[in-house]
Amino acid sequence: MTRSLMGTLLGTVLLVGGCSMMHHDEIEVKIAPADAPPAVLASFEKAYPGAKITEIEKENDDGMTHYEITYKGDDGKSHEIELDSNGKILADH
Repeated sequence: MTRSLMGTLLGTVLLVGGCSMMHHDEIEVKIAPADAPPAVLASFEKAYPGAKITEIEKENDDGMTHYEITYKGDDGKSHEIELDSNGKILADH
């Protein structure tokens, strides 16, 4: 009976773990600045005038699209900012 119980517990753990991993579908694609929505670029330029964009990733995470912009700041260091498709800043790293 102990083996049966352990087998059931192990199966439950694997099933729950597998289901939780299935809910996280993230797709990241590098895009050119010209391919980003105008609202995203305008919001970025307003928040960081003169900053140089080094990379933009279009990310689709569980059906929600957002853009991660990597840029070089006035301090010469690399930074990241995440915006939604309407240009709303979601995170600033």
